[in-house]
Amino acid sequence: MITNMKSILFVINEAGEFVELSKIALAIQQQGYDINFLFVSSSYINLENDCKFCEVNGFTFYYPFKSFNKLRAQKIEKEFDFVSTRNHPIENQLGNGYIPYSFLLKSKRKSYFFICPILFLISFVGIFAAITKFLCKITKKIISITANTVLKFFEKLFRKKTFNNSSQILLSWYSAKSRGIKNFYYAYRVFKCNSFDLLIFGQEFPGSVNSLLIKACNNKNIPTLIIPFAVGTTKEIVESLYDKDIFDVSSSITNYLASLLYPNWINFYKGKKMLRLTGKQIFFLELMGLAPEHPWLPNNSFVTKIAVESEKMFSYYQSMKFPVHQLSLTGSLSDDILVEATTNGQEIKKKICQKMNLDPEKPILLCAWPTDQFGSRFVSLEFKNYEQLCRAWAKCLKEIEREGKYSVIIRPHPVTNKEILGKILGQCDLKQFISYDDTIQLITCCDLFVACVSSTLRWAIAKGIPAINYDCYQYGYTDFDAKGVFNVNDFKSFSAVLEELTRDRQKYEGAKQNQQECASAWGILDGNSQKRIVNLINKLVQSESVIDIENKNYDLNILKNSDV
Repeated sequence: MITNMKSILFVINEAGEFVELSKIALAIQQQGYDINFLFVSSSYINLENDCKFCEVNGFTFYYPFKSFNKLRAQKIEKEFDFVSTRNHPIENQLGNGYIPYSFLLKSKRKSYFFICPILFLISFVGIFAAITKFLCKITKKIISITANTVLKFFEKLFRKKTFNNSSQILLSWYSAKSRGIKNFYYAYRVFKCNSFDLLIFGQEFPGSVNSLLIKACNNKNIPTLIIPFAVGTTKEIVESLYDKDIFDVSSSITNYLASLLYPNWINFYKGKKMLRLTGKQIFFLELMGLAPEHPWLPNNSFVTKIAVESEKMFSYYQSMKFPVHQLSLTGSLSDDILVEATTNGQEIKKKICQKMNLDPEKPILLCAWPTDQFGSRFVSLEFKNYEQLCRAWAKCLKEIEREGKYSVIIRPHPVTNKEILGKILGQCDLKQFISYDDTIQLITCCDLFVACVSSTLRWAIAKGIPAINYDCYQYGYTDFDAKGVFNVNDFKSFSAVLEELTRDRQKYEGAKQNQQECASAWGILDGNSQKRIVNLINKLVQSESVIDIENKNYDLNILKNSDV
């Protein structure tokens, strides 16, 4: 128990993070911590519901632009009031998208704050020179005004040499119309107006508010912690960006200049040479000193610690050159919930079946319903739209339900539109099988799990439950390569595997045995993950040495050999 009230800030970028971090918040609240949540965007999809959760549990919460009159500030600092088909040869060394190009560079990128403004000015000169050459409509008056503005900007910048002051100038410069910069501005004010002892994130990625807060914390010797809410790889990033022209190196002058000055931001995939962010964003982050060493690597940052959820992920971080002092093998709070739910599995199944009018004697097929990602995928897909995809999934599940061997439960994703999904499943006579119960509890009751590249697959694997991973958006991930997971990427294969596992008992039992053999690498089911996470948080807050965190009952060789 903490004798003096310590304050912790949880930073939330997307709904999936809140699901995991809210459970951590409830656990450490019992230790006497003052809990705060920052939702970094006012357009956060579950803002109303999650704010209500915070109110009910006595958590302070912030979001742009919640009134600062309600901030419990000790001090407000006035100074801050203002597609090609041919591959690049280099791709052969990038592990089909899983290895970032920055790993191959001979020397690490050197970033000196005072060089950045000069490079930024050079970039502006190049941009305006190119524009005047190819677009003669730019007049001398516009060039003169722009040049004077840039000079005034750098004059202000060189007058203020500390990070805080330069940050203020840049934020003031960009804050007029940019929603993203306004989010930065608000988050930094929340940080400055409070005395937090620890900041906790669900992930880290370039261009996020997290980067600004981590840098601010490091400047003030405040510890930071990432508790990952999902499995993330470089492959996931390149797949999501390669079909978007805005990230092509050749799509704009600023992109091209950024690729020359900051090669760490480049990657190669499926014949494309692309950037992690747009050139303008890269220049801004480099100038602010917020750029990571490996932009294409999820959670690559200057955070104090990362709570690693499994041996599988520890090995991944090790292969991606994360330093051992940054990693702590803790397990996930979800693992403890899996253990607890398994202990009471029969009782939970009985209650769920009673509520949904299902036969408790039948095995359960649980489907984690896919989200609508058609707006972010510009590659050829087998379905024209989300409604068509939903009807195809519903057709398969209805056939299984009609056969009567399995009970079917459908668990929608938190961001799924309930009305649209309810309408489609209602037309397919499946609406009564929708459940919004906790996904972990549902997994402990099920016998077969179906999902679309969802992080919830890890829970099924750790529990030893056979699973089908239907990659209906053609991402091509191999993240869930467990023995008992069937990875398919077309409807015909999905339908065939689903039919085989539900009809052929021998095939199913073989898959179950294979899954159970590798389950221990995908989760830590000893029931002590919460204790390890709370212990790590306590040590970070108390400023103790956190290099040698206890990892009892685990292979210590993983830790000893992980500093690549």
